[in-house]
Amino acid sequence: MNHFLDITDLEPAELLHLLKRAEVFRKKRKSEELYNPILQGKNMAMFFEKPSLRTKVSFECAVNMLGGNAIFIDGREVSGTRETLSDITHNLERFCDGIFARVFLHSDLEKMKSISRVPIINALSDSAHPMQALADLQTMYWHFGEDFRSQKVAFIGDGCNVSTSLAEGCALLGMHFTIATPPGYEIPQKQWHTIVEIAEKNGGSVSKTSIPQEAIAEANVVVTDTWVSMGLEAERTQRLLDFSGFTVTKELFSQAHTNAIFLHCLPAYREIEVSSDVIDSTASKVFEEAECRMYTATAVLEYFFNNKN
Repeated sequence: MNHFLDITDLEPAELLHLLKRAEVFRKKRKSEELYNPILQGKNMAMFFEKPSLRTKVSFECAVNMLGGNAIFIDGREVSGTRETLSDITHNLERFCDGIFARVFLHSDLEKMKSISRVPIINALSDSAHPMQALADLQTMYWHFGEDFRSQKVAFIGDGCNVSTSLAEGCALLGMHFTIATPPGYEIPQKQWHTIVEIAEKNGGSVSKTSIPQEAIAEANVVVTDTWVSMGLEAERTQRLLDFSGFTVTKELFSQAHTNAIFLHCLPAYREIEVSSDVIDSTASKVFEEAECRMYTATAVLEYFFNNKN
């Protein structure tokens, strides 16, 4: 049995395999070909402590495409003082064949992993968002083709779970990644050291700066995310001040390569982390990126439940 909590749980060849399979699923859907019903007769629990649109719907669609049944559990109704995480996990593992968990604390995923008899898949935690990184990378693959790994990726904004997982994925594939964050908002040092080591091992490079213009110069892919993630609402006023100058405006985006695309995991707050004339431009691939969440989820389910379980 295997769990999927971080993008670094994959070897480079496994990550590339998932992206290639996701592309196959995308093309199959366009041609209306049928998927292999490998989840026929299987139930997948979706335990969500946080609200979701893309993660929830894309995973439900992926399970259905593979013939399975997705069961949504609102974690806010059952966790906390009502039931312990251990009891929730032990119940779900007896009803279902896998648990797709969207939680506040990554340590909760680690706890679930340590006691669960069925695979745990990370749908988002405070320190990692591997499913989003897969969708970002597949969007690059979709747009740039087989040459996607040679593109320069620039992340402008917070050193959060989204940027961390994307940096890890780029490092695994030997890509060139740079991130611009305000001082104090960098990717955590321990994770950054690991990212550097992975990049060096696979022939890629990673760098960081506090100047958005340095990161975005000649980038082929420009990525950002909200500055105030779920659970950080109390920090909103201070964060908006600290991130002043980090909005991906038309002027800033013009310093990227002429073929550059723009990505954002959504929901986006226009005129805050990105201006409308960027996110609504032809360079923006945010809805293709959202669509890719369905294909990469399908590829992950196929890999972990067909090949590994």
